[in-house]
Amino acid sequence: MILGLEFSSAIRSAALLDGNVVIARVEASDHSAPVLLLERLFQQAELPVTKINSIIVGLGPGSYTGIRSSLALAQGWQLGRNIPVEGVSSAELIAFQAWHGGVRNVATVVIDAQRGDVYKADYEFAESGFRALGELAIMPANALSTDAKLIGPEATKWNVMGTTIVPDAAHLNQVLGVALPSGAANLLEPIYLRETNFIKAAPSKRNFE
Repeated sequence: MILGLEFSSAIRSAALLDGNVVIARVEASDHSAPVLLLERLFQQAELPVTKINSIIVGLGPGSYTGIRSSLALAQGWQLGRNIPVEGVSSAELIAFQAWHGGVRNVATVVIDAQRGDVYKADYEFAESGFRALGELAIMPANALSTDAKLIGPEATKWNVMGTTIVPDAAHLNQVLGVALPSGAANLLEPIYLRETNFIKAAPSKRNFE
């Protein structure tokens, strides 16, 4: 049994998968504690946690806090039960869901990167499958082409004609494939294209008189 975790968007989801068959699925939009989400999932499935033999995690880009939460959960599970963990790009997951849902020709996956920026990736969709037309990139939202067909969790934020597609844990296994290589959760990192930078705070001035 595979546990899928997708916490990269405002709607977090978890699913139990047997091959491509979804045994159970839950979601939350209130940033519920991951443990509570999983508790609901296993109650719905009426299965013990010992049935899990692999985990797939959505790596984003998206909510850095959400992705870190799902990775921490996967790392704890792997340490406790020594099971393989794999990561999937949430942008590619969105593209798969778009293709599965009937999107064809060229479309652009967009994900909010905050600070007026978006993560963007162009895909070409055909009956037989889909392919990326370039690398995932970060760019100003106002630089998006007005002619592009946008798809993603908040696509309508930048184009009212966009299509809302939220990355869903129920499809993670279909993107990655049924056969999971042995992976180490501690080696997985969130997809975060923006350079990390910070300004060191000046020492506080204290008056001890």
